[in-house]
Amino acid sequence: MALEKGILRVSKSGSVQIEVATKKGGTAKLSPSEGEISQSVLDRLADLAGKEVEFERVEGQPKKVREAGGSFVPPRRETREGDREKGRADRSGGFQPGRRQERQDRREEMPCRQPDFHNPYNFVPAPPRNVSDPDLGDHRPVDQDVFLADRYSGWIRVRMTAKTPLLVPDTEGAQESPNGHKTFPLRVGADGRPLIPASSVRGMLRAAYEAITNSRFGRFSESHKQKLKFRQNHKPFKKVDYKTSAWDLLDESLRPAVAINQLSPADRVFGWVKVDADTGPRSRGERVAARGLLRVGPVRCISSTANAVERFQEPGVPLAILSAPKPQQGRFYVARSTKGEAQKNGLSKQEAGYSAGKGLRGRKVYPHQRHGHWDDPTADRTQQAHGTPTHHYQEYRRPRRGGHEQRDDQNRSILGWVKPGAKFGFDLHVQNLSAVELGALLWLLGLPDGCFLRFGGGKPLGFGSVRLDVESLDVRTGNDLRARYGAWCDSTPSANPCITVIQAFQEAVVRAYHVENGGFDSVPFIAAFLTACQGHGDGLPIHYPRATANGKPGPPRPDGESFKWFVANERDGARYTLQNLVNDPGLPTLPEKDRK
Repeated sequence: MALEKGILRVSKSGSVQIEVATKKGGTAKLSPSEGEISQSVLDRLADLAGKEVEFERVEGQPKKVREAGGSFVPPRRETREGDREKGRADRSGGFQPGRRQERQDRREEMPCRQPDFHNPYNFVPAPPRNVSDPDLGDHRPVDQDVFLADRYSGWIRVRMTAKTPLLVPDTEGAQESPNGHKTFPLRVGADGRPLIPASSVRGMLRAAYEAITNSRFGRFSESHKQKLKFRQNHKPFKKVDYKTSAWDLLDESLRPAVAINQLSPADRVFGWVKVDADTGPRSRGERVAARGLLRVGPVRCISSTANAVERFQEPGVPLAILSAPKPQQGRFYVARSTKGEAQKNGLSKQEAGYSAGKGLRGRKVYPHQRHGHWDDPTADRTQQAHGTPTHHYQEYRRPRRGGHEQRDDQNRSILGWVKPGAKFGFDLHVQNLSAVELGALLWLLGLPDGCFLRFGGGKPLGFGSVRLDVESLDVRTGNDLRARYGAWCDSTPSANPCITVIQAFQEAVVRAYHVENGGFDSVPFIAAFLTACQGHGDGLPIHYPRATANGKPGPPRPDGESFKWFVANERDGARYTLQNLVNDPGLPTLPEKDRK
């Protein structure tokens, strides 16, 4: 039977109607009968209200109402003590589904489950800062009109090597189909080699630099002052505010700087612009921006086109759907305290939510994924397991549905990517960096073997792992430059300051964050950052949470409905939190429905 489309409307009382267009150009509201709304819609009524759904029409009435592009799942009936709740018509004639009463003593608890996958993202903790620290605290930016005597200036030549494919889309050359699906070619230069903007490299470096220096958040706006909402299990059609906002849980020392004397290390090195510089009030002579002390030169592809570019014939490779951020999930985003540690499992939704005395988990990162199935990406191998005993799947590709590729406004297709092993080079130009500021940069450019930064798009799908290495450098203090320019000739090569300044950075971190047991690598945000760069070492696959019919691990779902895991996680016996990155054991696959 042909499907029709309409807009889902939900009244305050919870009654459901479908709004459809009439032949005369107006709209009409139809009320579906009992049992004719998909369980996937019932689970997300508040989120789907006002959005388009699909349904079958029988004798003028909507039947089997489902999400657009989804399938109809018969609604389950809820059991209460002494009777069975049934959906019933309210006074307006709309259908009002039975409401679940969340009572722990009347629910069969789910068994304890072993972790079998890792979430694509986790967090590097961001503890409160000592803004008075002489090196990692807040200070005004230094002048840039002279070379300061005890500060470093010069250049650093860097080689960047792709470990996994890189997504560098040509947004100007994108094609959009009538259903909103976009297809992106690879961005290349006149020589056919990948063309990577210096601004993208700069963004990657700044995000990493913020994490290892525990600087202020570069992106955290006024919008975070709004309280997030959550849906109570016993009142599924009503959302209520959490007690406090994300802004309130972020320590003041980590919020974006609002004055020139509040610049943290990342602000001083990479530059700063006041959040409301264009729209907010400004006193006479007030500085609302500061130029950074680091500049990224042009990025050159060193590899040949054959070794750097892999192209795909049209219509290209359909990528998996990238899940939208879910900050309302307090189990993932809210920390036990301002130190950023994970909450315990088993808390109710309200207990795990945003409330006074807690904190945020920190800076979101995407750990390096050691396992990938990058060969033959045009073939749909998403349902084929690889590896034993742990099964891995082709997670980056969207599975076919009914034998047909899925290309719509929920995902994107690509016509090429940068091959693993492709090499790039660029120069970093620095001016007047302190020993600690330079040491942090050089430590970042010389991470231990097996560590990778993340670059470009598709990070949750495993794309974008790159290795950075210093090939050469010429960095000197102002005193050294003065001596060089004052001599008749300069035949003495510059001294390599790497060991000295990296040690200065590590000692500053240990001093500022009072590590009692262990050294630099034991500082929580350093340990978590290194774990993200190395990736999880337990062999578990990495993918968005998913629920299955039997609660056992399986391949990516063609419908891409990752929300079902979060619905299942609210049941008694589940309620898993995202654990600390350093010792994250992973998460379990959950059954879609309650056990009977």
